[in-house]
Amino acid sequence: MGAALTVNKPVVLFDVYNNEIKNAGKLREKILKQRAISIQKLRDAKNVGIIVEVKPGQQFGSPKYLVNKLKEQGKKPIVITMSELTIDKIMNFYHVDAFIELACPRIAIDDFAKYPKPILTFKEALVALNVKTWEEILKIGIV
Repeated sequence: MGAALTVNKPVVLFDVYNNEIKNAGKLREKILKQRAISIQKLRDAKNVGIIVEVKPGQQFGSPKYLVNKLKEQGKKPIVITMSELTIDKIMNFYHVDAFIELACPRIAIDDFAKYPKPILTFKEALVALNVKTWEEILKIGIV
């Protein structure tokens, strides 16, 4: 899926266990629609959690930068430090409308359906905050 999201060319999935060949185009479009909905939900959010994981090598983006940008747009940012992002841990933040996770971008994308509230990547947050365009982040890699 990472390849389908990062390149704007046809991607074919070979399932060797089930002897199936699939075009990833439909799945790519479904995921991009889900991501666009999450971006809009962040735009509408008042309270935004910024999740920073403490695992080495698991920080993509600057929490300080996001705090400043969110405040500029009248939002209330809350920086949350975790060793691992789980549904149980974020359920305690019932007052948070949307989350931005600064760990592995695949958490927000692959586990989209697991979480009751939108979780965005750093790049997606930049789109929601009007710093980057959707087209720009699609050109530079995984959303």
